[in-house]
Amino acid sequence: MHKLDRWLLGTADLWKADERKLDRRQAYWEKQVKRINCDLGFFLDFIATDSGKGRQNYFIFDVAEIAHYIQLLTEVKNLDNYDFKDKMQYIRSVIKETKERMLQSRIEAPGPVPGPFGEAGENEFDLDVVGLEEDVELLLGKAIIHEEKGLQTLCIWGMNGIGKTTLARKLYNHESIVDGFEHRAWIHFPMGLSRKELLVKLIPQVVDRYRDEFERQELELMDNKTLRSMLRQHLQGMRYFIVFDDIWEGTDLDCLIYLALPIEDKGSRLVLTTRTYNIRPTVHYYHQMKFLDHDKSWELFLKVLSGTSDDHEFPKYLEKRGREIMFTKSNGLPLAVKEMGRELAVKKHSGCEWEKLLLESTYLGETLAVLESSTFQKLPAIAKSCFLHLAFFKEGTAVRAKRLEQIWSSTGGVLVWLEVLLNESVIAIKDKTKDCEVKNYGINAIFHRLSIAKAEKIGLEILGKDGNNGPSDKEPCHRVIHCSRVKFNYSSTNQDKHLVSLFFHGGGYSDAGTLYDWNHFQQLRILDFEGFGLKILPETVGSLAELRYLGLRNNYIQELPQSLGRLKKLKFLDVALNFMVEVPDIIWEMVSLRHLYMSDILCPKPVKIDKLEKLETLTYISVDNWTYEVSGLEMMTRLHKLGIEELRASSDVSKLFASLAGLEKLECLILRGFRFRSMPSLDDLRILHHLGELKLDGLLTKLPSADNFPPNIFFLTLVNTYLYEDPMPVLEKLPKLLYLKLQRAYTGEQMVISHNGFPELQIMCIGELGHLRDIKVGEGAMSKLKEMEINSCPCLETLPKEMIHNRELERLKMVTTRKIASKIRVLGLISTKIRQLDIQP
Repeated sequence: MHKLDRWLLGTADLWKADERKLDRRQAYWEKQVKRINCDLGFFLDFIATDSGKGRQNYFIFDVAEIAHYIQLLTEVKNLDNYDFKDKMQYIRSVIKETKERMLQSRIEAPGPVPGPFGEAGENEFDLDVVGLEEDVELLLGKAIIHEEKGLQTLCIWGMNGIGKTTLARKLYNHESIVDGFEHRAWIHFPMGLSRKELLVKLIPQVVDRYRDEFERQELELMDNKTLRSMLRQHLQGMRYFIVFDDIWEGTDLDCLIYLALPIEDKGSRLVLTTRTYNIRPTVHYYHQMKFLDHDKSWELFLKVLSGTSDDHEFPKYLEKRGREIMFTKSNGLPLAVKEMGRELAVKKHSGCEWEKLLLESTYLGETLAVLESSTFQKLPAIAKSCFLHLAFFKEGTAVRAKRLEQIWSSTGGVLVWLEVLLNESVIAIKDKTKDCEVKNYGINAIFHRLSIAKAEKIGLEILGKDGNNGPSDKEPCHRVIHCSRVKFNYSSTNQDKHLVSLFFHGGGYSDAGTLYDWNHFQQLRILDFEGFGLKILPETVGSLAELRYLGLRNNYIQELPQSLGRLKKLKFLDVALNFMVEVPDIIWEMVSLRHLYMSDILCPKPVKIDKLEKLETLTYISVDNWTYEVSGLEMMTRLHKLGIEELRASSDVSKLFASLAGLEKLECLILRGFRFRSMPSLDDLRILHHLGELKLDGLLTKLPSADNFPPNIFFLTLVNTYLYEDPMPVLEKLPKLLYLKLQRAYTGEQMVISHNGFPELQIMCIGELGHLRDIKVGEGAMSKLKEMEINSCPCLETLPKEMIHNRELERLKMVTTRKIASKIRVLGLISTKIRQLDIQP
């Protein structure tokens, strides 16, 4: 009762927390509290009578008054003698349930307005919803209303405030769900919900007897086994639709699904909403929530704005500027869009002009607070550190995946924590390479703002942005400099000795590196000039004894200084995309080097790398700039990925492959030739038994036979090979091939895949095959194909039925001409069972 007392007093603060939402939220919660008071009133009458203090009002609307009556409990003697013990137990359960919902409303708008037992109904907060129509139709057609029998699980996932619950609610109340399922139930998952509490919430929604509120107390007295048995027996033979809203990572629903729910039924459906991709039950269909585009964001913004007052119509002449500012700040997150609309409405109400409002910054304090509490604070400590590293990167730009991964790794981080940020929608995969590797990450703009705010509190200094052009009085550990193209205003200070990382953004001032006295940077571990426009790297950079990461990619550097050989602790060196940069024979001196990225380099002497025992990645090195012998690579026992370029017909690849055959860790090999000069015969690839991934980039006269490919190859990419002969009769015989990419790989008009060809293939991507008109697929071929992507094959007007009606095919993407795209759609050439279908001109 003391806990109840403290909570009731706390609800007053809840109602006052946000004046902008007071009227709407208070109306809703007053209705819920009034319902509790109706039942609680009888109980308080007993207390008041026993204590001699009469009660004046039947309904209580004042929180302090409720707390007053709770206090009277201490004055009541022989409480057990009263005949309301069971009723009070019921009242306590209702209060607990209402408390959970009210506390949840502080995080995001209330979920479905619940009936007595948690059912989802429409509510007033659905008025501010846009952009979900296509999602609803997609999920109904692909995952819910289809012929699949048995229990199927659909997962809707995405970050907080993106509309997961709203989408699930629209599905729940859709007429096809209401009419098509005999039972529906909605369960919200607060953190720590026990299995018994879950069952006690679920059973009253499907068992009529327990819909009566006074019968629910019986469920509390039953054990889990009895509750599970009751639920299973009642649902047996029924078609049911259950939503589990806001599933937390680590929540185990397997016990409920496999012990309490009939899974061999007439087509029941479970819908899970969650912020994380990794959850325990087997999920048959994932649906990732997407941010609103510019038009939908603006539509929602205007809805919120006009909903606050008739006087808040946004002027047309400012729409272009308003759209730009709103979308940049909100990133299309509905939660942020709504907050911006409400904030501008409040400011407009105070008499501000629209022009002035657009120039003022919008802090999005509520949205940031929501994401901090719901995401950042719940991250493991190491993942929080990874989160803070996002503040180093420039706002609104794609971050090269390898760059982010290497910077994180150079601080001792493990890449698995990047997966955590992906699951939490903090970062997203923006695009992939031709080999389906992640190429760039996109950082959510609002999370990026939060990472900067958090990082600045613990040692991040950002110069050259928002008028901050000089070092502070503090001793920063990390510094990010946004530079002007006109003048470089920053030079060394006494604070430099404390810096651990230093990033340069902006670019264009090519001599910036020479204006620093690098001898002062005693603790510097990360130095990043990527894309900065640097021309000269001074000799003094070699004094950075603690440096782990040196990012020089995409600059205009003409030569590397000899002093870099003194960087004995350097793990990552990236000098790629510096056209014709001269690299002296110093690489072998960097004894800690693990990852080396180069391209189009000039070497006065052949590069000696055979002493780099810790080297794991080497891309790219010219076959002419590398000294290798059969016995010369024995020390490179960790080399995992190797890229060799400038292969020509005269290159002695037999000697090269013999040297590589002794590298047991080598799993990925990239061979680059030229577009108009053929590579040599590659028949000796067969001796590379450890190789799993192979990429061939350059003109090839003929493929090796299937027997001459590495025997364990599972990942194969052919780019710019321009083969005259159909490659399929060779490639289909590779017994372990899982992934195949063909990009400008073949010049013919027809591909033929024979009977039972590609027995293990799961992903096939073909692109820019300008003459391809027909693909023939034999019976039983590609029986395990899950994903198919066809890009820019303008003569390919149809797809083989053996491929598109493959029961295993889950995803089909086709980028083609407008005419072909329309033809495929109109003629219905694609199976409706493909769950992710994307055909576009």
